[in-house]
Amino acid sequence: MYPKQLLTGLILLLAIVTRVQALQMPSACDQTVKPLPAGILAVTTRPLTALMETGSSILTIQLETGTLVHVINNPQCQDGLIQRQIAFPGGTSGEFAWGWVTAVPSGTPNDKRWEFPLQPVPQTFDVPSPTDTITPTNLNRLQPVGAVEYAWPVDLIWSPDSRYLAINMLGGVWVHDLHTPKGVAVLMAQPTFITPLGSGYGAVQFNGNVLAVTGTPDGDLTLWNLNDGTFRIINIASPAYYTHTAAISPDLSRWATAYGDGSVRLWSVDTGQLLAEMNGHTIVGALAFSPDGSILASDGGYHYVSESGPPDSSFRLWDAQNGQQLAVFDLPRQNPWISGQNTPIAFVPGDHTVAVPHVLDRGWQDYEWTMYFINLAHRRLDSQWQLEENGSLGRFSFSPDGSLIAVVGFLGVGLLDISTGRLLHHLSFDYPVLDVAFSPDGKWLAISYEGGRLPGISKVELSAIS
Repeated sequence: MYPKQLLTGLILLLAIVTRVQALQMPSACDQTVKPLPAGILAVTTRPLTALMETGSSILTIQLETGTLVHVINNPQCQDGLIQRQIAFPGGTSGEFAWGWVTAVPSGTPNDKRWEFPLQPVPQTFDVPSPTDTITPTNLNRLQPVGAVEYAWPVDLIWSPDSRYLAINMLGGVWVHDLHTPKGVAVLMAQPTFITPLGSGYGAVQFNGNVLAVTGTPDGDLTLWNLNDGTFRIINIASPAYYTHTAAISPDLSRWATAYGDGSVRLWSVDTGQLLAEMNGHTIVGALAFSPDGSILASDGGYHYVSESGPPDSSFRLWDAQNGQQLAVFDLPRQNPWISGQNTPIAFVPGDHTVAVPHVLDRGWQDYEWTMYFINLAHRRLDSQWQLEENGSLGRFSFSPDGSLIAVVGFLGVGLLDISTGRLLHHLSFDYPVLDVAFSPDGKWLAISYEGGRLPGISKVELSAIS
């Protein structure tokens, strides 16, 4: 069964490619349009007409000033008009509707600046700085303190100093600066692609004030300087299909990308050149660099289309300098892919251990979830613990002291003892949870989940010890 987030993604994907036959007007597609990001909430600044396609007819929907809408896609030229799609309350379902709105002139007739009469809803974390670290002994005091709303926030990434929280979402990458009074957000990247179902979501990595993001078509890398907003794009070319599974080294010197033929390629950030090609997998579900950047870990995956091959249950360690394979483990669990995405792998903070989750689907939403801990120094499986849970289990995050693991599942988020897998605390949510991330200072727990005010919009919530 697909979770609600996956169905929402399907709706968005189908909606964006739907073409509305608008009335013919003089071409406006050569005009300059005032920037307005996709994947955000906005309010109409004046009465607005939206065109909604229903079968063979077009309905005209009138939206009043101040109507809350979800800006779905980037501007598109359709029949000589600059248009973009929005979701808004109402419609024949009584819940929401999808429609197209058209850009209008923003100045004099000779002024080529156009705009959509929509004002973005500010997204800020107006929260006090926490003083206590999250530990196994104070979990009962963990409370939500602030939230923002974006379209499908699939990845939450903290900067090493816990100042910045990057939110990798459907419309781009937003970065919140928690050292500012309201934790204001800056849009650092806005890709024009939609990630195909069954693939990963690329990689995002901080190093100081530099943010690195992988993108399409081949796993290209973009580096943003958070201080001055400058960026650098490194384009690469690959003969195989890029699966959106990637990893970036902590020092931003290399990045790795996985492809549909099961290969992994290692690239130099300095030169953009291919450093090594690694083969052995039939499909790759997850990649991760060790904290010192010397080792690249790769986990097998599950083909989205079952006829394309069986799951790859192998886990491999590679030399991140030359691509030489260091070790391979045939983990007994199958189906590491679940909940519409490949389950990630992560290194335990302050330890020479990598954690590898595998899921066994026993049918009818009955899953057996096992966490394996592999010792990097001795290249061996050190320990494992098993957790049975009726429901989807996926992403996870370690507390910086290595005592806790926050796991997406349990109809919410479970906080477990890292040594035994014992459930210590449960955070309940009414909607599916997408991702979870401890801040490096251990004082914040960021959680993204569905349940925004409009379809396709989810929340990112910060919790701290109260």
